[in-house]
Amino acid sequence: MTMTTVMLSKTSALDASTPLSIKAQTDYQTKVIRSLEEFETCRKAWTELMNAADIQNLTMSHGWLVNWLKAFPALQLAVVVVIDKNGQWVAGAPLKISRLQKGVGHRALRHLHFIGTHPTIFDWMRIAISPQIEETIAADAMATALKAEPWDVMALVFNDAKSPLENLQQAFQKLSIQSQIEESMILPYIPLPETAEDYTQQRGKKTNTRVRHCYNRIKKQLDKTPELVFQPADAEKPLCDFIAGHTHYWGEQGFKSIFVRFPQLCQFYQDMLYYSQTEAAADDPKFVFTTLNIDNRPVSYHFGFMQGNGYLCHVTHYDDDYKFYSPGLVHMDKAIFNTIDNHGSRFEFGRGDEPYKKIWTQQHYPLWTMVAYKNPVARLLWQSDFAIKTLLKKPIGFLEP
Repeated sequence: MTMTTVMLSKTSALDASTPLSIKAQTDYQTKVIRSLEEFETCRKAWTELMNAADIQNLTMSHGWLVNWLKAFPALQLAVVVVIDKNGQWVAGAPLKISRLQKGVGHRALRHLHFIGTHPTIFDWMRIAISPQIEETIAADAMATALKAEPWDVMALVFNDAKSPLENLQQAFQKLSIQSQIEESMILPYIPLPETAEDYTQQRGKKTNTRVRHCYNRIKKQLDKTPELVFQPADAEKPLCDFIAGHTHYWGEQGFKSIFVRFPQLCQFYQDMLYYSQTEAAADDPKFVFTTLNIDNRPVSYHFGFMQGNGYLCHVTHYDDDYKFYSPGLVHMDKAIFNTIDNHGSRFEFGRGDEPYKKIWTQQHYPLWTMVAYKNPVARLLWQSDFAIKTLLKKPIGFLEP
């Protein structure tokens, strides 16, 4: 662990020529947590920071981060936090350092990135900043601490807030660290009204017609009513069926399921389901596993997040034997109405612009990615792999496993 004193003023106007460490009215310290054991003891401080920063995101919760690090240990942990004179955490970023396994240039570099973004099972992240500290001050303090860490390239992918990245970019510029920010993906969502009746009226006629058709087909041909079921923590068979079906589907498409490439994910999700049902506080974000059952048989599966004011659909799969009945569409529809019933005001479909999401919404918000380079050689090596992939017409991703 390192502790750095950064003297920054809440009233100072910082520009590119202003030094990062100045003596002024307010004293902030930065701390870098480098061990899982230490981070495990910080649950209260971390949760208070997330609440103060109004971050309602399961993948940034203490429970998710700790369980992730147990499943995917860090080459080096680098959770950086800014602490005020009263000992209160007022800013932070859950980071770790890794080496990637693909690309000649990437293999040679040490990557600083958000915990949980490799393998890429997350939807959005953010640098946490409490209203108690100005963003520019928090960025300067964090940049000073991060410069001393042993990384070559920093890739903060899929952020839902751009301004913390812009302030960090300005702070890095003062330290002669080059960086770039770009819009890298979108996250579709629906703002939900207070009642199910209002939602039925506000959504499009085509969506209503299509959904009713699916329900009627199940009723007419199977004489059954589909049921949304929240699975308990010990639901081993539905979980295994979900993973087996997901693996088979992607195998048929000529790809390896992420559960094949990273077997630890199976245990991770099981641990998160148990944690959410037995250890998480009542108002904490939670991981949920739901199935759509027809005659007590699961025909569609959802990993989802109940967080803050709504629900985020995370990973899905349906039983191909029931494809004719569109169980995935019915499952999504029931999940939306369940969110409304639980007073949620937002339903998110997870990052990406897959066509099926347009059945429900055209609304989305952008996700931003920032990449920074410690030196010109790191930049050259990082960008060379992307240039090669472009020539070979291969998909490009920032933190590919």
